[in-house]
Amino acid sequence: MNDKSGAAGVVPAEADAAWYALAPAEVAAELRVDPARGLSAAEAQQRLQEYGPNALAAAKQEPVWKQFFKHYADYMQIVLVVAALVSLLIEEYGTAIGLAVVTLFNAWLGYHQEGKAEAAAASLGKMMKAMAKVRRDGVMAEVPAEQTVPGDIVVVDAGDRVPADGRIILAATLQIEEGALTGESVAVEKDTGFISRHDVGLGDRLNMAFMNTNVTRGHGEILVTTTGMGSEVGHIAHMLSGAGGRLDPGRAARRRPRQILVRADAGRPRRGPHRRIARQSPRRERPHRQPGPARARIGTARVRAGVVRSGR
Repeated sequence: MNDKSGAAGVVPAEADAAWYALAPAEVAAELRVDPARGLSAAEAQQRLQEYGPNALAAAKQEPVWKQFFKHYADYMQIVLVVAALVSLLIEEYGTAIGLAVVTLFNAWLGYHQEGKAEAAAASLGKMMKAMAKVRRDGVMAEVPAEQTVPGDIVVVDAGDRVPADGRIILAATLQIEEGALTGESVAVEKDTGFISRHDVGLGDRLNMAFMNTNVTRGHGEILVTTTGMGSEVGHIAHMLSGAGGRLDPGRAARRRPRQILVRADAGRPRRGPHRRIARQSPRRERPHRQPGPARARIGTARVRAGVVRSGR
């Protein structure tokens, strides 16, 4: 298990496959660390150079021309381009030029909005730099999460984020929310016992903590076993990067700018539907009036007169 990779921040998947099946003392022996003192500053620096920073690999930056022209894959852009070509075929050059200008403006608008969103996300990520509480040389210290290395003893409390994958060596009513990895809607209560079974799913590894999950309750200590792209989150990032560049729904929606359509009847006044409704609305009927006392007496007299005439 001491086999290490020279790539930055990467530990082979086989190296962390059975950490949950080992007791805390065995894990500490494998990683050559004393949990009571933690790593020394010199050893931590050496491992940081060996394993690389505890960060996910950045996505490859696309060329500017590709970022611009990929907005022409939008359905509405295709419709406008086809309309411009048809206008050229029928020698409607003014319409063709207008539609071409509209497609260029739509592509520029999408490129501009995407650039602003990525710049804002990068700026926010720099402002919200994650920190980790580690034990080194027998004392607690706060270091950037990117500088955590395998063998570090990380102390977590409610509200903290787990900086790397690791074996839990101390758990006091420790609960961690792992919905991003396992899909569980509730936090999972962790313990320090070892699991003798093999091929245990992430949701059943109750003695392990995973990178970028949130501690919701309790106190715990984690012995870091895997960092960077070797973590479970790193495996997911690697699979997504090899999935043909597919985007999540939120980013796909952000890349879909508002399209500009040219309507032929844009200058005509539009009649509101309220006029038709007003014409078709039924007339209000007057309420039926009850006959008053005077009218009732006149009606009774007429009935009596008719009876007398019929008796004659």
